[in-house]
Amino acid sequence: MNETATATSPAASGETSANGAPTTPRGSAARTVVECTQLTRVFEQGGHEIRPVDGLELTVTDGEFVALMGPSGSGKSTLLHLLIGIDRPTSGTIAVAGQDLSQLSRSKLARWRNRHLGVIFQQYHLVPVLTATENVELPMRLRKMSRRERLERVEVALEAVGLTDRADHTPGKLSGGQQQRVAIARAFVGDPDLIVADEPTGNLDRASVDGVLELLRQLHAQFQKTLVMVTHDPHAAAITDRTLFLEHGKLTENPVDPQNTGLAQAVKDARRSWSTG
Repeated sequence: MNETATATSPAASGETSANGAPTTPRGSAARTVVECTQLTRVFEQGGHEIRPVDGLELTVTDGEFVALMGPSGSGKSTLLHLLIGIDRPTSGTIAVAGQDLSQLSRSKLARWRNRHLGVIFQQYHLVPVLTATENVELPMRLRKMSRRERLERVEVALEAVGLTDRADHTPGKLSGGQQQRVAIARAFVGDPDLIVADEPTGNLDRASVDGVLELLRQLHAQFQKTLVMVTHDPHAAAITDRTLFLEHGKLTENPVDPQNTGLAQAVKDARRSWSTG
């Protein structure tokens, strides 16, 4: 595999993932959830072209947990926006769950996103006047299902994140860690094909960070959802199956940029910490 990798999943080889979750048995064909081909995003600034994403290749298979890292300004946010469909590529293609996102109109993309995508934001983005139950239920209200079915799903989701006893609390009555748990429940409740996490621990203190990361690790092992997490924190990247680094608009598992090589070593050290913790 070339260093600026198509970043193919190890699942087909029958390996065990870094976080301990089982992978697809050897010889089985894993379903591709994310497929980026020659993905490029060009911005014009001061008469010059800026290419934060330039010919990027990425394949993520069903049940993988992948971290995307890179120094500030490397293009992580641009790639995230492309993955969740709030920006469109200049060229190349991006398909999620078999759907080429560039082929959808804005209204169709919004409906598609509700059914197939869950997003965990750094800033939580909870509605302040709604309870935890109502915040988790919110995306389900756009689907054709009974209130009873919605609430049953919400109850399961809140139980999974350990917040059954906080179901009637509004965000202002919850700690930062608890608010992020509500946001995680909201991302999982609709059973999406892909969950994208944008710096999910960026606003938390260290104690809350460890709790949220352990929760994500447990939920991934339990439900085998496909997750892509953008993070600057090696401790967070260490819970994933693979870590990819953005360099010169492309993704690689073997970085050469000094900032990324330092991050890569820190991730290796953090993996040992998780495995012995």
